[in-house]
Amino acid sequence: MLKKPTQICWAGKYMSADKKSRKRAVDLTISGLVIEKNFAGGSKSEHESLYLLTSEKEYVLRRLNANPFHDQHLLGFKGKQVTVTGILDKNTFLAKEIKEK
Repeated sequence: MLKKPTQICWAGKYMSADKKSRKRAVDLTISGLVIEKNFAGGSKSEHESLYLLTSEKEYVLRRLNANPFHDQHLLGFKGKQVTVTGILDKNTFLAKEIKEK
């Protein structure tokens, strides 16, 4: 039976095969307006989603560990100015805390 190698040689240096280089998630706090609009139009993933509209950009807004397709708690913030603390993952802001301004 073949065994998974525990080390990989890369340019003369050995690295553990079990460790992946990961960036640690850093909490950010941003403010903006919560809006609802279509996400992924024309695809199988198309649905109405909430976005956080800031002065620089708009982010898909989700609560961490919540249903990405329907979050009743998050819908309560639609149309309101909020301050959100959480993790930014590309164009999605995963909220840990949301406060109305």
